[in-house]
Amino acid sequence: MSIFKDKEMWLIIIIALVVMLMDYVLNHRHIEYSFLLNYFMLLTLVIAMYKLKIEKNKQRNTKHLTFNIMDNLPVGVIAFDQEGRLIFINSFCQSLLKQSHTDVVGYLAEELCKKLFMNNSACADLVRFVLETGTKVHNQKVSLINGESKEINCRIDVYPMIDQEEYNGAVCILCDITAELNYYDLKRMSDIILRDMSSGVVVVNSKKEIIMFNEAAEEITGLNLEEVISKNYHEILVKRSNRDCILCEAVNENKKICDEEVWYNINGKEICTLNTAEALKDEYNNFLGGISVFQDITDFKNRHQQLVRQEKMATVGQLAAGMAHEIRNPLTAVRGVAQLMLEKYNAKDQGMLNLIIDELDRTEKIIADFLSLANPKEPEYKGIDINQLIENHSTFLNSKCLQNNITVYKRMDPNLPMVWIDEAQITQVLLNLINNAIEAMQEKGKGTITISTSYNINQKDICIEVDDTGKGIPSDNMAKLGTPFFTTKSDGTGLGLAISYEIIKGHAGRIEVSNNPVEGACFKIYLPFYGE
Repeated sequence: MSIFKDKEMWLIIIIALVVMLMDYVLNHRHIEYSFLLNYFMLLTLVIAMYKLKIEKNKQRNTKHLTFNIMDNLPVGVIAFDQEGRLIFINSFCQSLLKQSHTDVVGYLAEELCKKLFMNNSACADLVRFVLETGTKVHNQKVSLINGESKEINCRIDVYPMIDQEEYNGAVCILCDITAELNYYDLKRMSDIILRDMSSGVVVVNSKKEIIMFNEAAEEITGLNLEEVISKNYHEILVKRSNRDCILCEAVNENKKICDEEVWYNINGKEICTLNTAEALKDEYNNFLGGISVFQDITDFKNRHQQLVRQEKMATVGQLAAGMAHEIRNPLTAVRGVAQLMLEKYNAKDQGMLNLIIDELDRTEKIIADFLSLANPKEPEYKGIDINQLIENHSTFLNSKCLQNNITVYKRMDPNLPMVWIDEAQITQVLLNLINNAIEAMQEKGKGTITISTSYNINQKDICIEVDDTGKGIPSDNMAKLGTPFFTTKSDGTGLGLAISYEIIKGHAGRIEVSNNPVEGACFKIYLPFYGE
């Protein structure tokens, strides 16, 4: 039996035999009686000793198991005794600190901090606090220098060690958070870069839900982050564009799409963007989502269209300059003869002659528009109150709109600054836009026109806005507006808007056109002002 292999057991047996012999000699008892008495005493001692041995082995095994578990934990573990001396450091912590058990065992917490924590006593203070109060300390961040002179960022938790309800030490748990902090630093820098980029960035997850929408994307589209985050990409952007999903194409064809031009109509605002799209995949080629980077090229497209329009205008100008006078002379002669004939013919024939004269006058107006377009008159500038200019023509506008069952609303900014313009030319543009709005609603037989004024102190311009509730402008026609001879009217010449564009251009302004979200079109005239 293993019990008789223990030296302590043999010592007890020998002592029991000695006691038995002494009892026999001193008390003169019968040898059998002394033997029996000592046998029971010996048996009792052996059983008690055996139980104590078992308990001691259990404690030793439990302690060994505990230290074995602590030694194999994937976090650093350091144990201090009641005096604050290091009594245990596990394998992970030894690897982390590049210090062996013999290098640091027996160190006071303060000595350890001096050795590893860049003379920072914060860790020692935590250990002393726990030893004195028995209070747990959580989630404290410290930096240390390991045995290879490498700086490591750690998160430290300190717990009291309790034995029979008494505090007899402290255990420190160290977690290396260097990679975690590096990740967050990298993410923070990436967020700053994405935030400050001039290009819009949209990122979607595998469900095509928007998970990133940077500030440039908000500015370009006019949509707020709260409106789009976690929303479906198709619902937010694709349905408002002039083509199929560029991200889907990139994913399905497994390729990067570059410099793709996409038009969006968002809240009535036409936006042209130059897009790059690519699928996002992990290291195992699993689809994670997609990214679209885009720039707003609306101004560039408008300038390009304006350049094309100017080239067309130059062609028209050459044509008009070369032919206007040649056409005007015979037309003047024909009109003069027609007027003379009015005096000689009866009422029936006079009606036909009046028709001829009216058509000749219409032709004369077209020629005059040609010449105005080819050789625009220099503006005669003077300070004008735009609100007052609109009010001066209110009677005429209201009368004409009333005839067509159209209601006119005016929303004037009372603080509108004066502008330096040619009053006659700007009046011509306004009346042309309002006439177009009236004609756009004639098919409906009713409608409303809203004339608004406002100004932007930062951009130093005023805005005159003419909204109607007509049928709007087809998107295919948007780019053609202002082009000479382009018209959708059966009796139109296509010169009215072209002249209006040239007049506003001559005033260093611009005209923007869009469709209203519900119905109708919106024309905005921007004119610069100077000073307050």
